[in-house]
Amino acid sequence: MLKKLFNAKSVKDINELIGLLESKYDTEWIPIGNNESNHSTFQMLERGENGIIERITNAIDAVIEKEYYLNPDENLKSPRMSSEKYFKIKDGNLANYNIKEVDKSLKDLVTLNVLESNKKGRPTIEVRDYGIGLSSEEFGSTILSLQGGNKLKKFYLAGTFGQGGSTANIFSKHTLFISKPIPEKDNSNKIAFTITKEFDDLDYKTPIHKYLVLKETKCPITVDDVDNEFEPGTLVRHIEMNINQYGRSSAKAPGDNSIFHFVNKKLFNPILPIKITENRIEVDKTNIERNNNTIIAMGCNARLNNKDNENVKDSNKIIADYIFGGTITVNYWVINNKESYKNYNDKTTPVLYTINGQVEGNETSNFFDKISKPYLLNHLIVNVDCDNMDDRIKARLFTSDRAKFQDNDYTNTLRKKVVDLLVEDQKLIELNRFFKEQMLSESSDNMSEELNKKIENKLKVFLNTGGIGKVSKEIPIPKPPKPPVPPVDPPELVDFPTYLRISNKDYYELPINKDLVLNYISDADHEKFNMEDNLSFIVEKDNMLMFDGFKFYKNGHGIINYKLSPEAKIGDEIFYKLFLKGFDDDDNLSSSIMIKIVEKEKDSEKPDEQSKQPPKINTIAVFKNSTEFEEFFSDDEELPCVLRDSTESIEIYVNMENKSLRKLQENITKGSEETDIIRNLNDEYKKQIAYYSLILHINESKKNEEEKMNEKTKNEELKRVAILITGMINDNLQIYITESRNERDGIEESNW
Repeated sequence: MLKKLFNAKSVKDINELIGLLESKYDTEWIPIGNNESNHSTFQMLERGENGIIERITNAIDAVIEKEYYLNPDENLKSPRMSSEKYFKIKDGNLANYNIKEVDKSLKDLVTLNVLESNKKGRPTIEVRDYGIGLSSEEFGSTILSLQGGNKLKKFYLAGTFGQGGSTANIFSKHTLFISKPIPEKDNSNKIAFTITKEFDDLDYKTPIHKYLVLKETKCPITVDDVDNEFEPGTLVRHIEMNINQYGRSSAKAPGDNSIFHFVNKKLFNPILPIKITENRIEVDKTNIERNNNTIIAMGCNARLNNKDNENVKDSNKIIADYIFGGTITVNYWVINNKESYKNYNDKTTPVLYTINGQVEGNETSNFFDKISKPYLLNHLIVNVDCDNMDDRIKARLFTSDRAKFQDNDYTNTLRKKVVDLLVEDQKLIELNRFFKEQMLSESSDNMSEELNKKIENKLKVFLNTGGIGKVSKEIPIPKPPKPPVPPVDPPELVDFPTYLRISNKDYYELPINKDLVLNYISDADHEKFNMEDNLSFIVEKDNMLMFDGFKFYKNGHGIINYKLSPEAKIGDEIFYKLFLKGFDDDDNLSSSIMIKIVEKEKDSEKPDEQSKQPPKINTIAVFKNSTEFEEFFSDDEELPCVLRDSTESIEIYVNMENKSLRKLQENITKGSEETDIIRNLNDEYKKQIAYYSLILHINESKKNEEEKMNEKTKNEELKRVAILITGMINDNLQIYITESRNERDGIEESNW
C-alpha cells in the first residue's frame, strides 16, 4: 500500500488509492476546518500558483519548528532571527549570499517537485519539507485547519492565520498529505496520511471540501514505517494543479513563465532556499536525461544583490521610522536594460511590500507619477520590507489572502512615507534624468540613420518639386513597388506555443547578393513566452549561413536574419530547420525549408539627370550636460536647434531641453507608459524641426545679403515653429500613439 501511496501522482492513481483505503479501513469524509461552508474560504485565493507559495511558507515554518522544538529560545521574535540562530544565515537574510555560498544542506530542507500528472498543462505539484512532521491527531488542528490561529503566538514563524496552505486545495482535483513526526517528538515511527476531495452535494448551495479519516478516531490513517521509507517531515501533493501558464513550460525554463521565476518573484526574499525539480519528460526531456533538472530559488532580492549581476545599474537601502511603531526598510534597484526587468519583477507591480520576504501588497505603475520619476518605468524595482514594523500593525496592513492593502490610516501612512522617501532621493533624481536622456537620445544612437533618411527624403521631394536648392549628384529612380504581401491573420495567442511555422516559400531562392530574412509564425504570446530564448535551428551546411540576430517576435510573427557566407556559391542548396528547443521531432513545433542560392538580383534602377540629391543629413540630440549644449544653447536655452553646414554634410543639433519640447514630453508621459511610443513621438518632433530648419537654411542661402533674416529673427522663427510643431503633436497625441503602435506591432517587409 505504501508503494501506491508514494507513487500516486494522477487522478487515476488517487481514485485507485481511495478505493483501496475504503475497502481496507472503516473510513469517512469530514469537512476541512470542521466547517461545511469552507468553500468560501477556499475561494479567497484567486490563482492556483499563489497556493504554491503558501505551501512553501508552511514548509519553511515546519523546518524552523523542528529546530525550535529541539533547541527552544524564547528570545526569537522573528523567522529571520530563527534562520540566523539555527541555520547560521547572516541576519537571517539570504540576500547576503550568492547561490554558491549557501550550505548544501540548507538547499535540501524545502523542495518543490513538479511531477507528471497525465494531463498536459496541469502538473502535479509536490512540496516536501524535512521539518518537525505531524502525527495523525495534529492534522485537523494544523495543516487541515481553517483560521486555526495555531501560529498566532509563535513569533519565530512566518505564518499567522492558519489558512493560507489550505486555500490551495481548490485548485487541484485532490490533495495528498503524508507526514511523519521527528522521533524526539513522537517515536512511534508511524506515517499519517489523508486525501482531500471536493463534494458537490445537492442538499447544499456550495461544494464542501473534505478529507478522509478513520471513523473511530476522526483522524487520518496511520501505518508503521517498518523500513523507514519516509524521512520525518511533511509531503503535500496537489494532483493536477491548475497553475495557469506556469504549468505549461519547464519549471526551470528561461523567461518569466516558469515556476522558478514565479517563486523568486513572490518569495522575494525567503527565509530559506527552495530546491525546485522538474520531472516531466514532456516539457524538459533534455535536462532530465542529463540530470540537470534541479534549480535553487533564493528570491529576486538575492539575485539583484549579486555583485556579479551586470543588469543592475545602481541600488540603495533606506531605513526609516514608521510613525505607528518600528521601522521600514526600502530597498531599490535600477535595472540597466528594460528587457531584463521581467526576470526580476512584473512591470505592472514595480513596488513590492513584503513581510518575511513574501509579497503581501504592491503599487502599480502609476507609482512613477507619484514620485515624479516617469522615466524609471521598467527600470526601478522597489522592495518595502515591513519585517521590523510592530507586529500588531503588520496584521492591519494587508488582507489575509495577501491580495491587496487594507483601507486604513496605517496603510495610507505607509504608502505616503514610501513616496516621500523616493521623491527626495537624490540618486533616483539623477537616474530619472539619465534614463530620460537615454530614452530621448536612443533613437539618435540607434535610429539616427533612419531618421536622417526620412529628412533627406522629405528634402528630396522639396528639391524636385519646385524648391530652391543645389543640383547634386545623380540619384536613382525608385524601383516600382513590390506587389503587396498577402495578409496573414494574427493567430490566437497562448502562453506556451502549440505550433511553429516558417512562412517563407518551402523552396526559397535567395540571390547571392542578399541576406536571408527568415519569417516565422507561432501562437506564443510574446509577453508571456520568450521566443528568442527557446528557438533553435539546424543548417545542413552550417558554413553557408551566418546567424545575424533576431529581428523581433510580436503578435505571432517573427523575423530572424542571416548573412550568406563568402563560401556560398550560386547553385548551392541549403536545408534549414527551425524548432522549439526540445521539440525538434514535433511536427507542430518545427518547420523546415530548402534554400537555393541564385544569381544576383538585377538592378533595374537608372539615373535621372534632372533629379536633385539632398546633402548628407546628421541629426544630433543635445542635452544639458553635454559640450554641444554649452557651445550652442548656453546663451539661449529655448532655441530649438542649430544647423551647421559643411561641404560634406549638414549637422542639425536639436535642443532636447527647450520649453516647448519639455511640455510635450510631460503630456506624452501622462498619455502613455510605453517608452518606444514616447521615443517615436520625440523622433517626430526632431524630424519636423530639423526639416524646417533645413528648408529655412536652403531658402536663406539663395537670398542676397539684404534679403536674409538676421540671426535673431531666424532664431525667433525657429522658436515659433517649435511651438507649432509641439502643439500639432499634442493636439493629435492619440493618433500618433495609435500609429506608433501599428508600426511597432506590424509585419516588416522582407523577402518572401
